[in-house]
Amino acid sequence: MLAVSPAFTEPPLTPSELRRQIDALEAQIRQRQSELADVQQRIDEMSKELEIQVEQYKQALDQVQRARERQEEVRLRAGQVQDQLEAQQEVFARRVRALYTQGNYGYLEIILDSTSFTDLISRIYFVMLLTRQDSQMVDRIQERKKQLEEIQNELARIVEEEQLALYQANLKKLAIESELKKLTEFKRSLSADMQSLLEQQEVLLQKQRELYRRNIGEIVQAFNLPVEPGSVVETALQYLGVPYVWGGEDPETGFDCSGLVRYVYLQHGISLPHYSGYQFKMGKPVSPSELQPGDLVFFGNPVHHVGIYVGNGYFIHAPRTGDFVKLTLLSSRTDFAGARRILGYVEPTYSTPTT
Repeated sequence: MLAVSPAFTEPPLTPSELRRQIDALEAQIRQRQSELADVQQRIDEMSKELEIQVEQYKQALDQVQRARERQEEVRLRAGQVQDQLEAQQEVFARRVRALYTQGNYGYLEIILDSTSFTDLISRIYFVMLLTRQDSQMVDRIQERKKQLEEIQNELARIVEEEQLALYQANLKKLAIESELKKLTEFKRSLSADMQSLLEQQEVLLQKQRELYRRNIGEIVQAFNLPVEPGSVVETALQYLGVPYVWGGEDPETGFDCSGLVRYVYLQHGISLPHYSGYQFKMGKPVSPSELQPGDLVFFGNPVHHVGIYVGNGYFIHAPRTGDFVKLTLLSSRTDFAGARRILGYVEPTYSTPTT
């Protein structure tokens, strides 16, 4: 009987060896991109356009969500006003029935049946009081009706806004699908040599991704990152190697750039929109020299990419289609658009669980 040899497992890498291997793969990827030259430039241009379309799509979806939230608020207000209106109408109806349909005296009979001058004065005062209350009740009912009509008109406008935003979102989605199709067709149209280089680049990316995923615990030392326990940066580093998926905001399926940022900050009780353009307007602006771990860094004009600064010149981000969550030197980007500090400047929307 043959002895079964134990399964081979790679020995753990030291932080310095891990950094060396990741950097070596990065250098090989850049070499492939240099060899591809014009092809890579076209792919980059198409990828940038795709990312812009993705971010605009998420902006449109955000507008739809905001319109729906406003619809719900207006419906609630309309329901409250309708209840108040019906209650006031019922009070008025009961008063009318009591005076005219249930055998009680009318206003004229109340006055004519007086037994003395003092009684007459008292009855006239009573009639005036009833008349004033009735008038005030009618005014309140009319005001509630007017208010209800205004709310219903506002709701109709919001419904139109939502329909327009949804239409625009669908157009953006079609544009994204069109850009993806163009990118795929462009790659298929390349020569065999170019396709071979792209395939080699893909293999290198997958090797780099596996290095990140297998050695997340050693990344802090490998890149000399100043990570505080329980910080935003510590949370973000858990998702190294998660694949890029446009519109993604879940580590189980994948992230896009603003989806990663949103998901990480949600773990710290802060809800950010899933759109880099809106994230760029939040918090406090900071200069590159003032950057602190956890700050958001933005790229492009218009802004269409975002990452989280992690220290030592690096930021973590979900770069593009075909790539994965990784660390990148901030100095390697030529399209830096600015940075924002969220922590301490954007209020938490809920408390994070304590252990």
